Amino acid sequence: MTTGQTPPADDPAALLRDWVTLVQSELAALATDREALETWQGLLAMWAQVARIGMVGHDPARPAAVAAASAVEQPAVDVLLARIDALERRVAGLERRPRRGRKPAG
Repeated sequence: MTTGQTPPADDPAALLRDWVTLVQSELAALATDREALETWQGLLAMWAQVARIGMVGHDPARPAAVAAASAVEQPAVDVLLARIDALERRVAGLERRPRRGRKPAG
């Protein structure tokens, strides 16, 4: 096959080679684009910060007042979970009742 020709559709190896060549050329062009490099550097720095925050569990740069205000105490969580359980039981009971004007399923 000469340069510029399209490989036959039934030749997956040739299609893969062309695809890899295309990706390599696009990445090479991207590597020389200063704006793209700066964008990727900023994006990777942001991802690294998000990963660090996720591993630590909090952002040490936050002011103490903000951290204290957003802290949730365990009893409040327990009350909320109990309320959710009660609501789920109520919904389940309502779903078991036949609707007006409809025959029960089954």
